[in-house]
Amino acid sequence: MSQANANVQARAQEIVAAFKAGAATDVRLWVNGKEHLVPCPPPETTLLEYLRGQGLTGTKLGCGEGGCGACTVMVSSQPPRLGGGEADETAAAAAAGTVTNVAVNACLAPLCAMDHCHVVTVEGIGGLKQGLHPVQSRIAALHGSQCGFCTPGIVMALYTLLRNKPGASKEYIQENMDGNLCRCTGYRPILDAAKSLCCGGGGGGCPCKAAEADESGGVAGGPVASDRPGCLKGSVVGLTEPIFPPALALLPTYRPLFVGHQTQAWAQPVSLRDLLALVASEPAAGGGAKVVAGNTELGIEAKFKHMHPPLLVSPRAVPELQVLAVVPAGGDEAAAGAAAAA
Repeated sequence: MSQANANVQARAQEIVAAFKAGAATDVRLWVNGKEHLVPCPPPETTLLEYLRGQGLTGTKLGCGEGGCGACTVMVSSQPPRLGGGEADETAAAAAAGTVTNVAVNACLAPLCAMDHCHVVTVEGIGGLKQGLHPVQSRIAALHGSQCGFCTPGIVMALYTLLRNKPGASKEYIQENMDGNLCRCTGYRPILDAAKSLCCGGGGGGCPCKAAEADESGGVAGGPVASDRPGCLKGSVVGLTEPIFPPALALLPTYRPLFVGHQTQAWAQPVSLRDLLALVASEPAAGGGAKVVAGNTELGIEAKFKHMHPPLLVSPRAVPELQVLAVVPAGGDEAAAGAAAAA
């Protein structure tokens, strides 16, 4: 190792030591509106394993590699706040306070990545005791479930879609439900149920109005239900929707997180400097540090290739890496952070 590299490594170790000293060691998340504090979980523990261990068994384990969608849950979070740095503070301020709802494959999502997130499972939107959510009741009424194994994931994918875009079109529904597989029901009744809920902005209708939809070349407009006896009628107003927890919304920023567990550790820095130092602190010869965003690759490698890097680094709390902005510099240029999602 050259003297320059040795100096860089030493400086990185100093920064990492300071980071660890000030970092939390427990994962703090909310599940269906309730706060959960998980002390020092193994970094490779998935959200699915945790949820089922908590008795929330509506979320299923299917393929285990993010392909079938049976484990789908909704994860809500706020963008990280800047505390100074290289990113555009104006753009960050405009995004502050907004909540992003994303359908997530819980079989791949690391539990540690859920720090300061709100997870909503199928139990959180409705059930037999508290009453079914319209998404659940429509899928049941329109014969969108047979064995039922994949149904909770389909419900949560559709629920997230409707939370983000209530007036979705037929094409939008079909495109955004393609991550959920069903081997016995077939997709027609599932899509019919979805279309019956999307009644705004040129939205849907029940299967009784399918002919009208086909003739118009899109999703039928007008009322949700037809006049046929027994057809679904009325609005889709159901239970009170799960809200983003006020206690979580009041938190000023994401926090530094370092969870060390036997041979592997999880780090969540809140500055670009700390992230670079963490990556530089682990020599490649020892397996190196891996930056984890969606975990769609590393999760597969850990499960099926038995690859276990000693350090996993999450970029989700680094504001500079979440920016999506147009920067005027002699002409419009796009700036995209490495952890940004469109």
